Amino acid sequence: MEEQEEIQANPFFTILKSLHTSLYKEASTNKYTICVPQGSSLGAVQMNEEFCRVHILHNSKYFKSEYNTLMGQCVELKDRRLVTKTGFDEPRTVNILFEELHYNENYESFSVFCISAPLYGRIEQPKNRVTRRHTCIGLRSESEWVEIFKKQFTTNVANHILHRLQIFADGYNKSYIMVKGFTEPAGQKVIEELRNIHEILEIDEGVRDEINVGLETYVVAKIHMKVMNNLTKHFQKKDQLFYQMCQKMSNISPTDLDIPEEFVCDLTEPINTISSINNKTNPVSKLYCIFETCQYIASNVTKNGEGIVLAADDMIPLFTYVLILAQPSHLHSNLEYLLYFHTPRHSSARLDYAFATFQGSIQYILKDISIKHGANPQSSHRRKTIGVVRSRVSSQAVSRPSKRNSQRYRLRRTNSARTTSVLHQNPRTLSRNKSQSVQRRHTKLETVKHDPLSSSTPGVFLPFNELEE
Repeated sequence: MEEQEEIQANPFFTILKSLHTSLYKEASTNKYTICVPQGSSLGAVQMNEEFCRVHILHNSKYFKSEYNTLMGQCVELKDRRLVTKTGFDEPRTVNILFEELHYNENYESFSVFCISAPLYGRIEQPKNRVTRRHTCIGLRSESEWVEIFKKQFTTNVANHILHRLQIFADGYNKSYIMVKGFTEPAGQKVIEELRNIHEILEIDEGVRDEINVGLETYVVAKIHMKVMNNLTKHFQKKDQLFYQMCQKMSNISPTDLDIPEEFVCDLTEPINTISSINNKTNPVSKLYCIFETCQYIASNVTKNGEGIVLAADDMIPLFTYVLILAQPSHLHSNLEYLLYFHTPRHSSARLDYAFATFQGSIQYILKDISIKHGANPQSSHRRKTIGVVRSRVSSQAVSRPSKRNSQRYRLRRTNSARTTSVLHQNPRTLSRNKSQSVQRRHTKLETVKHDPLSSSTPGVFLPFNELEE
């Protein structure tokens, strides 16, 4: 199945908004559901007003799972599928690939389904190609989110939430101290505040995840300057080191990164896109910048030939090449920012997937490419022992036992004294004393009347089985 494509660039959606403006306004104003057929399934179909009306649905008056088109036909929503019922020339079942929330002029939300094929007419055979996709969440500004909050909640509730977030951001900017090496607690403080707000809100299940993304975008944008200023100070050396490594490898070729020849393409757009990441003022917009870089890479590669398919494993070396050529100035600071000031969610899943590619490319540069091409200065130095001082010991120094071993030392000296006194005795006396000690030892063994391991000896030893009896 073809990957989820960009709704805004879909030919049907573009024609609906530009050529059938009044129809689109009617659908958005009344909060109808718009079904957008997948671009590759449309082919040369004639997208007139009738075709557009068939793909705009409103709720049926009789059954909850049924919808009526603006042409009067009936479709049923069942297990993420749309099944045509009455009014169609032939029965057809199409899959709902994904759903997006769009907003009208009054900032009221309505659903847009991307479906696998049109509800009627000829279906074009899908082609093996990667189409550009995105989620519109990454394009929304803080002011747009404010309008969405006011429409989603009552005005009083929205103002209360925004006021609370503003107080939190002001306190964070004035009093919170970010310590190097403790970025996680700094981000956790923001996440806990958002979690507390989430608990007091009554949000519909269908939009809860997206509203949480908006709340995160709004509050982190308020503290963005303080956080990034601190992170750029904390990671100044790492950022500078990565920048220098990229400069040293600026003459590297795609062949050095094992990039196949058919994937070599113009990377001007992705380089310019990833270079703008420092200008973004919230985590979601930074993630969208990374995501858009991946999409530009995929789009430019597929222009080389119709049958070229870019797999996930092929993206990392290409993204790595883009990072090296872009030479980003605060890469580690942005990485730390995205790790601890953003919470991955379902509605931002595609952005988070692109972020994984971003992380993999950084590690590929640090631990492989830079070492292989001699651009990493840390790999060329031996690890030195720090804090060890070599000193010469005087020949007159005398070792003394510690207090803990003083008793053992006294016993050792006593034993050595006894040994010395014995060595000075007559050899015959030593032999006689030794034989007497052996005889006494044997005598003691012979005079034992009872075996201490015998169970018959009272009070001495009893095996476990006899104890139990």
